[in-house]
Amino acid sequence: MDYLKKQYGVHNILISPYNSQANDPVERQHYNICEALMKATQGNKNDWPLVAASVFWAECVTVQKSTGYFPYYIAHSIKPILPFDLAESTLMALPITSTMSTTDLIAYHTTQLQ
Repeated sequence: MDYLKKQYGVHNILISPYNSQANDPVERQHYNICEALMKATQGNKNDWPLVAASVFWAECVTVQKSTGYFPYYIAHSIKPILPFDLAESTLMALPITSTMSTTDLIAYHTTQLQ
């Protein structure tokens, strides 16, 4: 850590693993992922491994309420070209409602990736 601090000005912050207030942003994303896994598998936990990669990818390309951007865009500064953005794929998908929650959007994109 001393090297990172000197070289890049990175400061280490110690957070207790059981401090729910400090871990809230991370735990919130875990909740969204778990809910999306449940929705994508219709509640069958045994099927989670079959959809996990799609759920994680869908989460990276779903606009986050907190930032208004895709996590992918934040990391790479480009908008990803997605299979469900293509006209043919979009016509086969159900329309997105403006009131969908983050977990609903992640589950929706996951089903499009299947």
